[in-house]
Amino acid sequence: MRKSDWQHLALLAILMSREEMKPALHNRLLAYTWEFSISMGIASAIGFMLLIFHHEGALIWDWFVIGMILLTAVPTAGIGYFFGAIYIWMILGHVAARIQGAPFSKGDEVMVLSGKHKGRVTRIYQVWEPRGQIRLELGEEAKKAVTDVVCIVTVTRTRCKESAQAVREHPAGA
Repeated sequence: MRKSDWQHLALLAILMSREEMKPALHNRLLAYTWEFSISMGIASAIGFMLLIFHHEGALIWDWFVIGMILLTAVPTAGIGYFFGAIYIWMILGHVAARIQGAPFSKGDEVMVLSGKHKGRVTRIYQVWEPRGQIRLELGEEAKKAVTDVVCIVTVTRTRCKESAQAVREHPAGA
């Protein structure tokens, strides 16, 4: 067989295996980094509040103290939400994006791991690097309504860059 025949067979095998791709557990968990960051922020803030109450000797279980804890837990959870969204997300988001395959570029094939289009394999047609978002080929209607925008941690690459380049050079059906 000629070299080009082997390349076409390899490309065909890649395209056929696309349907069978199942992301690893860590990829699926990293797709929820935003929710994890917020939960960590809230848990940290409430833990800090309880630590302060403990040092003040206020963790005596009577109704007044329980009411005070519940009353202060609501605004503390709000503060923790913003702490998680701003600080924890800034740290975990970049790490998760790298593990998921970032930086992405136009034409990369990805699988959506969370959200409305979970499990769908599609291509990237635009990258919004400063925002940490990408736009996916989900049809003209989604493109016009701008509902094709996802966070870079909610997708993962379907294969290596060399294979993606081969698919770009020889699109299916050409």
